[in-house]
Amino acid sequence: MSTLALPRHLQALLSSERPRSPRNAAILDLAALNGFRASEIVAVNREDIDLAQRKIQRRLRGRSYWQPLNMTRWESWQTLCAAESGNNAPLFVSARSVRLTRIDVWRVLRQIGHEAKLRSPLTTRGLRQVIGKTLAAKHEQRAETTAAALGLAYLNGVQRYYATPDWSDYPKNEEGSS
Repeated sequence: MSTLALPRHLQALLSSERPRSPRNAAILDLAALNGFRASEIVAVNREDIDLAQRKIQRRLRGRSYWQPLNMTRWESWQTLCAAESGNNAPLFVSARSVRLTRIDVWRVLRQIGHEAKLRSPLTTRGLRQVIGKTLAAKHEQRAETTAAALGLAYLNGVQRYYATPDWSDYPKNEEGSS
């Protein structure tokens, strides 16, 4: 599990014992714990994962770099990476063995949020805001660290995360736990 101090409802969602496919669990890990955009998630290939060092290669706007891979379910990642396919094959595929689209990623997150009885849809943007605010609180004034972790090209994209964290804009489950 990540060492970040995430809101309790997000921690509960990530640590839920609900049965999830390895693919869906990995998508949630990338969006919620690593701040990946939907386009970055669908671009991940098998060669971009180094489970031995727990790193993932992030590709964005022609740049690529390795970053730590935060995950909640080791078994899901092992299953995904061990599947019989070429090294350059997409990591996230549909039942027809076709690379997922951004819309497919949004649908997976919406389904996970619906199963968890969240009032608002679970989105990559909302998850990036939570992880951005959490990283900003953890790293205080080190905007470069937050920008690198979120795959931002410029520091001015990080400034919004350095406001006082307010988790009220993040969807809560219907039971009212925060």
